[in-house]
Amino acid sequence: YDLRFAGVIDVPPVDEGDPWVVAGYPVNVDESTVVHLTDGTLNDDDLQLAGMWATVIAQRDDAGNLLARQISVARPEIRIKGPITTIPETEDRTGAWVVAGQEIEVTVDTKFNERGGPLALDGWAEVYALEVDGGLTALRIRSTEFQQEVEIYGVIQAFSEVEWTLSTVVLSVNEETLSTGEPQLGLLAHAAAVVQEDGSLLARNIRVMWQEPGGLHQAVQFRATVVTLPLATSCASMAPA
Repeated sequence: YDLRFAGVIDVPPVDEGDPWVVAGYPVNVDESTVVHLTDGTLNDDDLQLAGMWATVIAQRDDAGNLLARQISVARPEIRIKGPITTIPETEDRTGAWVVAGQEIEVTVDTKFNERGGPLALDGWAEVYALEVDGGLTALRIRSTEFQQEVEIYGVIQAFSEVEWTLSTVVLSVNEETLSTGEPQLGLLAHAAAVVQEDGSLLARNIRVMWQEPGGLHQAVQFRATVVTLPLATSCASMAPA
């Protein structure tokens, strides 16, 4: 299969056929490369590609350089899913919300979706936000169901053995945190975490958005109703002697 990764566009092409730089990686293009943009076109003079997010499907040539088969460009929308612990007491609900322990500014332009139930304290919400002046401003907020873990999807801005930062969101990590893929500044990552007693987030697992032939495969997760469990005798027979 092809190499796939997602990250921030550092340097967009100036002219047709110029290489892209995504999360620090030069990506060549040719006449067969397909470019998808969610907004505008490459010929739009007002389009600012730098800072937007790109998902790249590419192959390596004999020299190890990346040649893109497809580049999909989207707005840099950070996603946060977690419990609501603060809602401003304003008539239009504008102001600073706290979701998954993160302060998120809600403006008159923020869209609400309450098909999954009312957006209320102690309920759960999924927030789509932009990073503005070092903080998060909500584009859309929708109600969602309770989960065991909160979710964060954003750009790797810092990482160490004890702490990662995804789009301003700080995540503690420890020896029990599972990670898939090598971290790199500018790449996108998805984290599942728990809210600790002090309100901070402890990452249970982090998936770096990089997949390459021969590398580690990203873990597959799904939720469903348990229909059948193994018999107790079967479980006992599997126990070590």
